[in-house]
Amino acid sequence: MSEWLSLPTGVTKSIIAGGKGDIPIFQDGGKVLFHFRSLVLKDDGERTVLDDSKKEKEAFELLLGKQFKLDIWETLIKTMRVNEIAEFICDTHHIATYPVVSKSWRDMLKKKHKKHNGHDHEHEGHGHQCGFAALKQGLGYKDLDEYLKEPRPLVFQLELLSVKQPGTYEKDIWSLSIDEKFKSIPKWKEEGNSFYKQKNYDKACEKYSQAIGVLEQLCTREKPGTEEWLEIDHMKIPLLLNFSQCMICKKEYYQAIQHLTTVIEKDENNVKAYYRRAKANHLIFDFSNAQKDYERAKELDVSLMSTIETELKKIQLDIKNKDNEDKQKFKNAF
Repeated sequence: MSEWLSLPTGVTKSIIAGGKGDIPIFQDGGKVLFHFRSLVLKDDGERTVLDDSKKEKEAFELLLGKQFKLDIWETLIKTMRVNEIAEFICDTHHIATYPVVSKSWRDMLKKKHKKHNGHDHEHEGHGHQCGFAALKQGLGYKDLDEYLKEPRPLVFQLELLSVKQPGTYEKDIWSLSIDEKFKSIPKWKEEGNSFYKQKNYDKACEKYSQAIGVLEQLCTREKPGTEEWLEIDHMKIPLLLNFSQCMICKKEYYQAIQHLTTVIEKDENNVKAYYRRAKANHLIFDFSNAQKDYERAKELDVSLMSTIETELKKIQLDIKNKDNEDKQKFKNAF
């Protein structure tokens, strides 16, 4: 067929299931979604599966024209119709980067699995190496390391699920320019607020974190202490306050205190920061610091006098109850 003519030397294609319609228009900036299965082709014709996105229930997204590490995939996809399933056999010189791509994909799946099971930590670093630097020390997966030692042709079984043209979908964050990210901050903040009202605190935190991360990126482009740097840095404050409130709702009190302290370092007269930090300190039984923060908030905003006096009475009651509990424990110990 004519679409096969675009395949490079060293690649053969066979169709497993025909797709629908004509071959789509593939434009740079477009997004394709597909399932893939990769198999090592041995000399005796035996095949060994390396990866299977269907088994993992995780289709692969590819942005066209973005110089993806495994450029042969873009070439193969451009010969396919939507819903087509095709098999491509590729010589080794086309797939040298596949082990690195496979590692990144597997690492991503691991991270998603950890997050789903509640083991992921914000800002957690894994110290992994990217690209070919990782090859020197191995990739951390036995089958990929073995393949590196003895490269062989790979068979890719691809199923094209969808093709989205530029401008018809919301871009992934990583693909946005820094200016595009900056323009997205008000939208992310609004989305975070909406998730907060729905009590979806994880999603709200995700949106606030995106916005804070962009502002941190922008700060690195300015000289610290300059008017431009201070203006950007000040924009973090409402986002940090919102993020901290989510942390309190999630009972992540120490994280809330950490971020509220950052706000106070930027704005020493921020009433909300003192009030919320007082609440968080109270909830971790740090009564002394809770009292100090409530007193400071009361100084800054006298309209909170009645509310804060009520909170201070609660602290006094908790101090009394804790003293009684401690006395009882000490008494029982002897």
